[in-house]
Amino acid sequence: MKRSTYILFLLSLLFVKCNINPNNTALLGTWYAHSTSTDLYEDEETEECLSLFSDNTFTLIKGYDNYIYGQWKLNNNGDKVIFKNLYGRNVEPMLIKMIKNGKKTLIASQASGKYKFEKVSVPLKKLQDEPYYSSNLQWKVKSGQAESSDSIKLKLINYIDHTSKVLNATLERKEDIINLTFSKGPLKMYQSAIGLIPYDKVNKQWISTFHNDSTAKIAYSYLEKSILYGNYKKYSSNQWIKDNYKILQDIRTDIENIKE
Repeated sequence: MKRSTYILFLLSLLFVKCNINPNNTALLGTWYAHSTSTDLYEDEETEECLSLFSDNTFTLIKGYDNYIYGQWKLNNNGDKVIFKNLYGRNVEPMLIKMIKNGKKTLIASQASGKYKFEKVSVPLKKLQDEPYYSSNLQWKVKSGQAESSDSIKLKLINYIDHTSKVLNATLERKEDIINLTFSKGPLKMYQSAIGLIPYDKVNKQWISTFHNDSTAKIAYSYLEKSILYGNYKKYSSNQWIKDNYKILQDIRTDIENIKE
């Protein structure tokens, strides 16, 4: 069963077995979904990343590449969340039940299958620090026209900033694992070091966000210049996540200073 379109405008929420006030912050944060259907999206990845924010914006990453963002609000009864998409395709209707199993888990039913959503992170203090906030995912927006050198650099900087915020959020939330599942691009994380994935192995969805392959190769070459010949320093401590965060800031500075 191949998914070719997403049809809808709203996410229906039905809370059962939990006395949850829909007006509180229970829904805020980031949720990961995994398909519970064996035949759902045979030729595509099924994982999704849904983030709901306190300013009533949301972002949704489907299948690692489909990026959607917009606004959400509760209806008057507090049992539905209505989505207004500002970018990306619409999603199928989802009827969601919260189950009481010791974790914050939602079961979402769609025409094409079922998903289990699990809450993976609570909101940070500042929206701008959220890795999946829309302003930090502009690198996932496909360019509608040929990019200038400045546009390429801005997209790369946004990608680097997003990756930096993933690392920083991991530290702030005191988590043990860095999850870059929905942040795939050319950068490769090592302990106290950052490398580049060979271009022919780079995630295709990252490449597709550029106007064409030639432009993506230019962007890749900017990263290559910084990592191979730039000014980024080597940091070596017993906190490699902090080291890599510093390296990313050095790479960012190199990208900003590239002259064409």
